[in-house]
Amino acid sequence: MGRYIVPILFWTIIAAVAMLLAVSAGKQTKTPNEILSPFQTEEALPGGTVTDSNGQQASLDDLIKPNTLVVFWNIHCDECQQTLRDVQDFTEGQPGVNVLLINQRNTAKEVLEKLAEYQITLPNYFDQTGEAFTAWQSTMPGVFFVDQKKKTILRFPGRPSKEHYDSLGEVYFSMKVK
Repeated sequence: MGRYIVPILFWTIIAAVAMLLAVSAGKQTKTPNEILSPFQTEEALPGGTVTDSNGQQASLDDLIKPNTLVVFWNIHCDECQQTLRDVQDFTEGQPGVNVLLINQRNTAKEVLEKLAEYQITLPNYFDQTGEAFTAWQSTMPGVFFVDQKKKTILRFPGRPSKEHYDSLGEVYFSMKVK
C-alpha cells in the first residue's frame, strides 16, 4: 500500500497544476473599454453649489471644465483617503485632466489639515449642505468623469482601482498611465 502513496501524490499534483494552467489560459484580458463599460452613463451635468475655503459660493456648472474628475469625499471615510491619493497619482503629469474635489460636511480647517496630511494638492471645494452630493446622487467616495462635452459619462460608486484609472487614461486621453 505504501508504494502507491508517492505515485498517487505525484499524479494528484500534476492534475492540479494542469487544472490551474487550463483555468488561467481560459481567462482573457479585458480591454480598457470593457473595464470602463459597467460605469458608463451619459447624463447631463448635475447642478449644485459649493463653497471655497473662504466661504465664497460657486456653481458647479462654472467650476467643471471638460475632462474633469469630480470626487466627493469626507475626512471620516477611509476609502476616500486612498481615492484622493489615487486621483492625485493619476493626474500628476497628465495634461488635459482636471480635478474638482468636493468635501462633504467637514470644516475648512479639518479639510485643509487632512489634505496637508495626505499631501494632496488638488483644488477642493465644500458641500456643507449636501446639495451637490444629492444632485449628483453620489456615494462616499464618489468619482465621476465629465467629458469634453461636459456630460457625466463615467460614474464610479466607491473607490476606482488602478485598472480603472489606467483604462480612463488610455480611452479618454490616449495615454498609458504609469
